[in-house]
Amino acid sequence: MEDTINVTVSFPVTVPAYKVLVDRVDWERSTRELLLGDRWTINDIIKKLRGYERGKLTNHVLLPKIVELNACGALVSYPRAQGGDGSRWLFSAPEMAVWLHDNLKQITEGGWQCK
Repeated sequence: MEDTINVTVSFPVTVPAYKVLVDRVDWERSTRELLLGDRWTINDIIKKLRGYERGKLTNHVLLPKIVELNACGALVSYPRAQGGDGSRWLFSAPEMAVWLHDNLKQITEGGWQCK
């Protein structure tokens, strides 16, 4: 992402009173703070990915990247059947949101293959 956006206008731009202009850093911090303390289930992740198929999400995204998800703090628990310590997939929302954003292109292209 670029640090600046160049806009050239030869007319006034009116910002409605109900809109707010903020620095990107402040907006990103506020957005992240909204997620603090939130936990997402696998169904929440599917909704975020607009209906990504559960089996593909598990087999081509979560399982191949389970070590990475755990290392970045996105993974709270995962099914015992997959070697985890929990009964279901559970994610830390702020960390998972960043991880999904950073990997969205690969995820939408089908994810990764399990090794």
